Parts: sequence; structure tokens; C-alpha cells
Amino acid sequence: MTVPAVQRTHEQEIIASAKNGSRHAYGELVSLFWEPTTGLVYHLYGDPALAEEAAQEAFIRGWQKIGSFQEERSFRSWISRIAIN
Repeated sequence: MTVPAVQRTHEQEIIASAKNGSRHAYGELVSLFWEPTTGLVYHLYGDPALAEEAAQEAFIRGWQKIGSFQEERSFRSWISRIAIN
């Protein structure tokens, strides 16, 4: 699925702000990607409580590692991989 250029640019701006330490910007990323992240974990394991816990932990770890996020990558794929691991 291709992300529209306008949306991708907005996402990149939010990521750049988060990388500069903006908790508000990171909160926007959480809002944008919470449901896809919990949905993926739920789809893999079938446990809604595990999905919520894995997503929460993934976003905490994501915040801790946001400085290492490579902006040419997909944030959704990056946070999903953290949640699955």
C-alpha cells in the first residue's frame, strides 16, 4: 500500500519533531499507529490483552530509540517489528 505524498510528508515532520525531543509529536505517532500495532499483535497471537501490552511496550521502547530511527524507513514497519519482538 502506497502512502500519499502529503501524508508521508506530514508523518516525516512529526517524526523529525519527535527525534528532536517533542513528546507531543511522539504522542501523535502513538495516536496514528496504535490501532495498526495492536491489530497486528492481536492477529498474530489472538490475545487482546497481549496486543495492548505489546503495543504499550513497543511505543515506550520506540520513544527510547527514536533517535536511531532511519527516516527513509516506514515508522509503521519499525514500530510493528518492535512490538512483535
